[in-house]
Amino acid sequence: MNRPLSVAAYIVKKLWLFCAIVLVLFAVLLSALRYTLPYLDEEKQLIEDYLSAQYGIQLTIDSLSAAWQGTGPSIVLNGVEFQQNDLSPVELKLEQVYVEVDFWQSLQQRELSSKRFDLVGLHARVDTQRMEKGSEGDFPIVEALRSLFLDQLQSFSLLHGEVTLVTPAEEEVIELSQLYWVNRDSRHQGRGEIRVQDIANNSAAFVLDLHGGKSDLSGTLYVKGESLDISPWISALLPTRSPVERSRGNFEVWASLQNNHIDAVQVEFDDSDIAWRLAGDNNILQSQILGGSIQALPSADGWSVRVDQLILQADNNTLVTDLVGRLNGEGDLTINTVKPISLAPIMALAPLFTEGNSGQLVKRLNPTAELATLQLQWQQEALSVAAKIFDMHWNQSGKVPGLSAIDGEFFWHHDHGVLELEASDSELSINNLLPQNLTLDKIRGRAYLYPESEGDWVLSLQNMQVESELLSFTQDIRYQFGSGVLSAAMDIERMALTDVPGFFPAAYMGEGTVNYLQRA
Repeated sequence: MNRPLSVAAYIVKKLWLFCAIVLVLFAVLLSALRYTLPYLDEEKQLIEDYLSAQYGIQLTIDSLSAAWQGTGPSIVLNGVEFQQNDLSPVELKLEQVYVEVDFWQSLQQRELSSKRFDLVGLHARVDTQRMEKGSEGDFPIVEALRSLFLDQLQSFSLLHGEVTLVTPAEEEVIELSQLYWVNRDSRHQGRGEIRVQDIANNSAAFVLDLHGGKSDLSGTLYVKGESLDISPWISALLPTRSPVERSRGNFEVWASLQNNHIDAVQVEFDDSDIAWRLAGDNNILQSQILGGSIQALPSADGWSVRVDQLILQADNNTLVTDLVGRLNGEGDLTINTVKPISLAPIMALAPLFTEGNSGQLVKRLNPTAELATLQLQWQQEALSVAAKIFDMHWNQSGKVPGLSAIDGEFFWHHDHGVLELEASDSELSINNLLPQNLTLDKIRGRAYLYPESEGDWVLSLQNMQVESELLSFTQDIRYQFGSGVLSAAMDIERMALTDVPGFFPAAYMGEGTVNYLQRA
């Protein structure tokens, strides 16, 4: 009976001795690890080789420092650059990486586990077209980043990141001033601040909520912009001759993701305003976006876009419109109207595109029209327009006659436009030049708008046919907006001699000349 107890006591004693030896050895190894951490920079090649073997990527580290804190070593990597071949869709550089390694959990999982992972100064270039064409596993760096940031890290943060998205048409720079990311099993959530350089001068807040594995992520991206300075976007969209004085954009964006692809986007506009300082007279032209929404769905060659109840206001004129369009992968955009709209708010923006006193003239003329159909195309950074207009009219101003109830078709490409005019029973307001206004039975003609020289636009009406009870003629008119020079030529059909005095412009001919001709 005593012998089994003695054997058991002996075994327990040896086990305790073995455990003590293991603990002492482990403590010695741990102490040695702590002691060698400050000298780790001299062996940074070991870390580069480990990461290369673990993830199949090549990288270089300028320098590193390490110390033991809490439950594991803290490591700071400076100047991390991923070495990639010419076919890789991602170029990545990091100014600094701060890592707190969870030593015990890393031992249990037999892979690197971190309680804290901070990135500072990220610079990335992503070729979106190459990324889309590649299949899963083609690019080791992409797979390594997905595995690290979605599977292995419990959380990480990013400060001062910059991502350049490269497409065949352009490069889009996105700034991430801050990002906080958390992984919990198959749930992944990030929040931070984002700025697109070509759109705004300040940042918008965003939340990205995803679920699933790295190969089948689904979820929602939400972005909210409050009082964003959208001057860069406005200046690029509308290259006016008047500078943007101030801008304030308010909107919300939702993007739905399914299996790593965006499958829907919705934008809701709130009260936003843009102000321009008009060149020449130094006045402010105010415009607003009062509401509206945009929905976008992917199609075979790009995106299908719909705009609902977009409310625009300019110079106290309001426009409400619905639009449909398509956007392809090259950045080419086509937009069509759904129903007729008033052009008064758009006409109110005309002073932005004119020089000298031309803007004031346009304002005095106060042109208005109803837009029956409209197609806009933005292709290879050039604007094309095709539109049908009805019930167009403008006021008489000084020596410029007014006209009402005229229809037309308008075409524009780059910086040249043509307007085909047609009307019946139209009123010609011309009593500033002639004794009375005229009712025109028929009008048919064509007008051209084009730049003759830098800053000098020309409006040319060619072979405009006009028929009325008193007078029928063919008219050519040329007006230079910059200099204000108006020239005209007219071919008049036969008319009664007694009707001729009613068409003498006394302001130009002089009262004496008019009286002489009337007596003759």
